[in-house]
Amino acid sequence: MEDYTVTMKGQMDSTTERRLSAEQNWLEILDSNLQTLQNIWNEMGLPEYECKERLQNTVKQINNLLSDMIAEEESYMHLATSKIEYYKTEVNALEEKLNLQEENEGDFLGLVVEEHYYRQRLKQLREEEKRRKILYSDLIENLQILYTRLGEDFSSISSNFDLSTEHLDALSAQLKRKRELCKSRSAMLKMNMAEIKSMVEEMHYTTKSSFKNSLIMGEDITQNCSLQFLKSVQSFHDELKHEYVKFIEQRKLICEEKMAQLNQMWNCCKIASEQRQLFMTSIKDKYSEKALVQYNNEINNLEKFYESRKPVLQLYEEWENLWQMKINFEKRGLDAVRFCNRGGALLQEEKERKLIEHKLPKLEQAICLWNDQHPGESLPYDGICFVTKINNIEIEYAQQKEKEKVEKKKARNRCLEEEAKCVSKIVRTSSLRQKSPNCRPPIPKMCASLTKSKTTLMQITKQSPNISNNNQRKTSTSLLDVPLLRKDEEKKQHNSVYIN
Repeated sequence: MEDYTVTMKGQMDSTTERRLSAEQNWLEILDSNLQTLQNIWNEMGLPEYECKERLQNTVKQINNLLSDMIAEEESYMHLATSKIEYYKTEVNALEEKLNLQEENEGDFLGLVVEEHYYRQRLKQLREEEKRRKILYSDLIENLQILYTRLGEDFSSISSNFDLSTEHLDALSAQLKRKRELCKSRSAMLKMNMAEIKSMVEEMHYTTKSSFKNSLIMGEDITQNCSLQFLKSVQSFHDELKHEYVKFIEQRKLICEEKMAQLNQMWNCCKIASEQRQLFMTSIKDKYSEKALVQYNNEINNLEKFYESRKPVLQLYEEWENLWQMKINFEKRGLDAVRFCNRGGALLQEEKERKLIEHKLPKLEQAICLWNDQHPGESLPYDGICFVTKINNIEIEYAQQKEKEKVEKKKARNRCLEEEAKCVSKIVRTSSLRQKSPNCRPPIPKMCASLTKSKTTLMQITKQSPNISNNNQRKTSTSLLDVPLLRKDEEKKQHNSVYIN
């Protein structure tokens, strides 16, 4: 305002100077023009009274013209005054409405300056009012939408029309808070609905409730962010989650049953461990719906595979069972307790063993015959052909028997060496006693040594399944009878020494 007043003062000073110089020039021009009229009238020969009359008329006309001009300017002045009053009233009202009071001292150099100032001020305030009305309208519209989405009452906000800066700032802050609340609730709804749709799709869930169906089928439900709606969705989510946990547990049990069935079919079809591992590693989640479908498909394929090759698979299973029975018979044959059993148990075992030895070659021949009849359908057992697998088992069995035979022979030689050492020691001790009648031989120690050798031999014999019972008895008699006989002879010699 002060800058504006200073500027206008400067303009008025220059205008005053120009006006004074213009008045001086105007008077000179008027006097010159009147003198020109007087000269014209004189040259025309008009009498003096007529010249005066004409001069008076001319002055009168000039006065009338000036009067009209004064009246017009006065009307302009009154109009400017009324405009100033109108502008002042409007400016004061808008300043109060917009809370934009501006200090002015009322020091204006003329009505024109004052009218110009208030006219510009009113224009600025009206533009600000228009801007604030647009802002207020946008804020109210957005708040109404958010309040509707949140399920809250909007009447208290819409009834308070205030364009002050403080009120607009409060509305902006309130709009920001409501947007954040709407955003958080929408995110919660989206998360719950994503989980609900995922669980519904996985469980193939159906319901008769129209509300639940609307949630399941709805594309975008985040427009309703009311607290009541949020609680309803959360309640449905929790209910569905409880059922989903039961569903997952049930499906886990089914998957475990399918995996057990799958392992059984793998064993029946003699599938290699690498192929089994490859199938299991291809399943990311072994308890998922997709995994259950894969289990069923694999089981169906294995069942078809087993049915198409059932004869040869049964032949191999029978051969495998008989082979295991043969191994078990050999292990039981090493137990000396079985000879204490009365009745025909041993005879029955011998019959079964002979029957097994008779059936095994026939089964092997049947498997070879099947392979010959089906050259393009060779069955691998853990990656190896059945015939090759049988040959490998028999070769390994023969190698193990040979190894046990060698170990038995070594053990027998060690026992013979120990017995020879014991016999030589007894002979030397006996000869010394014959020379020294007062020396009593350490018979208990020698007996303990012989007993230890016999026990060692029996343990080695039990650990070697290749040794038959007849050979064991012969070995025990041939190896242990000599020291015991010599021990009896030593006792007789010892007694004869004391008697003498």
